[in-house]
Amino acid sequence: MEKQIKRYIKAIRKRMACSNALKSQFIQDFENDILRYQSENSASYNQIIEHFGSPEQVASDFMDVLDPSEIKKDSLHSKKIYWIVLCSLIIVLLVSETGVFQWFAIKVAQLVRGEPFRLIVLLAIVTALCSAFLDNVTTILLMAPVSILLAKQLKLDPFPFIITEVMSANIGGLATLIGDPTQLIIGAEGNLGFNEFLFNTAPVAVLSMVLLIANVYFIYGRHMIVPNELKARIMELDSSRSLKDPKLLKQAAIIFSLVLIGFEIILLIRDLQLFHCQGQYFL
Repeated sequence: MEKQIKRYIKAIRKRMACSNALKSQFIQDFENDILRYQSENSASYNQIIEHFGSPEQVASDFMDVLDPSEIKKDSLHSKKIYWIVLCSLIIVLLVSETGVFQWFAIKVAQLVRGEPFRLIVLLAIVTALCSAFLDNVTTILLMAPVSILLAKQLKLDPFPFIITEVMSANIGGLATLIGDPTQLIIGAEGNLGFNEFLFNTAPVAVLSMVLLIANVYFIYGRHMIVPNELKARIMELDSSRSLKDPKLLKQAAIIFSLVLIGFEIILLIRDLQLFHCQGQYFL
């Protein structure tokens, strides 16, 4: 049981965002409290956890009584956020060099045969899906030129296309943990995993997309009328010319898949640690 207590203490220390001096003082006093409780009650490991609480609870209670000036700003969560943002930007850089956004946008336009409102809807959905996993600003910078090109081919004002995509990027970015740096901060501070964040925010994002599309239809969509000869121009566009580097696209897809797998592994490890600390699962 001594090893289990050490792991329990280590898990608490890891979650304390303060100076080493404060950590050491608290951990020393806390270890004495555990030893006293164990000797007075002949308590098992499960009873100790039940009495004192999980590592998250103990660390949270300790942090609540600290003065804000004593809380260490450069915490472990902050470092994780910095690394995730950096990795996300690298992935975005790789994907942006492949031309896959432009290829996808042209394919979408040809799928709806140049129908303006359907085109806006599908471009908005594509933008939201991309923004759910990539940086919002980069997604817009990549989608906007293609949308302007398609709008000009149809002799339409590009503004409804662009503003809808901007709103869609913001909505899509809210759907996942890695969609926006703000989500990373919320997830880290709230100790939320990728799936937990997705299950709570994705339904709201979907509802927001439905409301956005409905507004776009009543404001812009019902007034968009395009002759058939202009729609034919869209069908003549060669989407394959947009793909600049298929090999790099495959590499970026593999890297992105590994990132998602990594999130799942981290979530699994966290759950196993929680079960272990509660005495329900032993590593």
